[in-house]
Amino acid sequence: MGHGKYPLFRGLSSFFSMSGKKNKRPLQHFAWLIIALLLGGCGYHIQGNTPLPAGIKAVHVTLFENRSGESGVENTFTDLFIDELLMKTDAKVTDEAHARGFVTGIIRSISVGDLTRSSDDAVLQGLVRATMDLSMADETGNVVWGVKGYSDSKVYTASSSNVTDESAKQEAVEYIARRLSEKLVSAMGDQW
Repeated sequence: MGHGKYPLFRGLSSFFSMSGKKNKRPLQHFAWLIIALLLGGCGYHIQGNTPLPAGIKAVHVTLFENRSGESGVENTFTDLFIDELLMKTDAKVTDEAHARGFVTGIIRSISVGDLTRSSDDAVLQGLVRATMDLSMADETGNVVWGVKGYSDSKVYTASSSNVTDESAKQEAVEYIARRLSEKLVSAMGDQW
């Protein structure tokens, strides 16, 4: 098939067959254009630009309420949520007096269960699941965004050592807290 009828093919073939220093620049520009188009089509976005509801630029995040029975996880979940909020939105986190939006969260449950066992009944893998609620209210107390029962889970490798096993469970909880924070902040931006 000749390229005479199809000038685009003729142009592209001559474009890609260029050689020499002088002609490498158009190929580099083309490569950068392709990369930019691919990144643009993959959901990539610049961090820190997700807007909050109109007029809300400063939020107060209360320490999440912990109903899970796992001591201290409220600090981990709250801190990771604040980090994600600051990184992905245009909001500032501030004290109650200067806030125009108020975020509250409840860690409903954190469950740990066996996922797989060996033939001698030793636990090989465990599963950690966390469920939480999150909401944001404006200055008047009107809830402008909220979700209930948002959950995520993580499989971890169990160990015969209690110290190592507890460490693996804690890492799984932190992983879930980080991933829930990412998903929640993303969901907040999607609805606004």
